[in-house]
Amino acid sequence: MSVSLTVISDSANLPAALGPDFTAAMDLARAEKAASTRKAYGTDFRIFRTWCESRGISALPAAPETVAAYLAAQTPTSKASTLGRRVAAIRYAHKLAGLVLPTDAEGVKATMRGIRRTYGSAKVRKAPAVAGKMLGMVAAAPLTSWRGCVIELCS
Repeated sequence: MSVSLTVISDSANLPAALGPDFTAAMDLARAEKAASTRKAYGTDFRIFRTWCESRGISALPAAPETVAAYLAAQTPTSKASTLGRRVAAIRYAHKLAGLVLPTDAEGVKATMRGIRRTYGSAKVRKAPAVAGKMLGMVAAAPLTSWRGCVIELCS
């Protein structure tokens, strides 16, 4: 089954009077996502569909178990952030088709959390710049700069 990641599709059954307005609606619907996002989602969904077809299972609609198994299969070769975008693409394709979202299932969400926890994607957090640290940074600025002048005004 072919899927178009466009919000509104052309329809030959529309009254002629809707033509220009419908064309404008299609343009606005396409503007919902950036062209690069639509392209990435299209690529991500094709990868998912190919994986499903190679196993003889449905990509649209997909069962939550299918999505979870796909994520597990992709984990060795894909970053958690890439898999997160692929989940978004699968979700978007199902939304556009008016189908139940398999990505809302707790099993899929738990799989993604497990991937992030096991393979990592947690950002290395920096310590906050508390008041003492900020004053030290400002004090280290040369007095010939504008920031140096601010120190003298505040002191």
